[in-house]
Amino acid sequence: MDLEGNQRLVWIFPLRLKDNRAKFTSLSQPSNDIYALQKEIKQVENLPITITEKERIIKGRIGQGKFKERLFDRECKCALCGAIDPRLLIASHIKPWSDSTNEERLDVDNGLLLCPNHDALFDKKLISFDNQGSIMISQTVDETAKIFLNVNEDMSINLSEKQLRYMGFHYRHRIQ
Repeated sequence: MDLEGNQRLVWIFPLRLKDNRAKFTSLSQPSNDIYALQKEIKQVENLPITITEKERIIKGRIGQGKFKERLFDRECKCALCGAIDPRLLIASHIKPWSDSTNEERLDVDNGLLLCPNHDALFDKKLISFDNQGSIMISQTVDETAKIFLNVNEDMSINLSEKQLRYMGFHYRHRIQ
């Protein structure tokens, strides 16, 4: 409320708060999630399924759900275009899962929320971002695809210092 007793609305994209004194909690640290991950692994190990099915499930990304949840806690929109429908947002690893350590796989700073089009381009290393967060688009993406996939050379994203460390790996391995 302001000095006259009127209630003021504060907009924080995409959230609307009724009070500008709202408090936000900090993200939990990965070490706090160890028990939850151990429990998830035990649930998979105890499933009544055949050996081949069990092998396939065990190779699944344990902890991916928690990783996505923590990305949503940080920012709930596509980092590039701002799409906000949570059903469409994908938790993308900056440094790919296959190249990451277990700790890096669950580190929220190794992630971006992206819409399906931008996730596909990013995952295939057809787009990446430089140290200023400016988009770098592969020369193999033609102009028509750029239009339909909503990417252009003027786009950029905000990256924290920690995200920049991971982005360096992605940027070095992008398709020219």
